[in-house]
Amino acid sequence: MADKSSSSSSNKSSSSSSTVETSTLLTAAATLSKSPSNNLNQPCSIKLDGTNYLAWQFHVLPIIKGNKLEGFLHGTKPCPPQFITENDKTSINPAFED
Repeated sequence: MADKSSSSSSNKSSSSSSTVETSTLLTAAATLSKSPSNNLNQPCSIKLDGTNYLAWQFHVLPIIKGNKLEGFLHGTKPCPPQFITENDKTSINPAFED
């Protein structure tokens, strides 16, 4: 019986910390989505795993949208070629580096 009560209190603690984390993430997501100048150089402190997709999504999607990179993810905007050839000379495509 001791196992059930300790398991129950552990679940309550986990649930309350999850609620606090969700509330914090929603606030952070609202703040991020209001600032379109999010930079790709911002470190993502949330490492994606099997349990935190929503937290990761709230952090990463505003950065992707702010930098207009959604088309690359959805496949509607093709990746530019890495190299271009002009006058029989091959060079790195500047659009590829952006």
